[in-house]
Amino acid sequence: MQAARVAPLALAAAVAAAAAAHAAEHTLPANKDTVHWGYFSKDEPPVLTVASGDTVDIEMLSHHAGDDPARMIDGDAGVESVYKVRDASPVPAARPPAP
Repeated sequence: MQAARVAPLALAAAVAAAAAAHAAEHTLPANKDTVHWGYFSKDEPPVLTVASGDTVDIEMLSHHAGDDPARMIDGDAGVESVYKVRDASPVPAARPPAP
């Protein structure tokens, strides 16, 4: 009887180990290509696609970064690309009207 209980547990452990072996690790940095401000829209394309079981490290930004740019913006190229409009960069379009 005990052997009958052990087999399903061993199978479950083997399946979990196999899934973990195939899980990927991703990093999602904050930069002008990955940050979208202001609203959610199904029309915005995904910036990262992950599979079930994958791990994602996400760099977060605060809308208060402008309170102390020397500490929270300056020197980080990705963050600078989000907060600072470059001369050659177009100004982001205004938020579209709600459907």
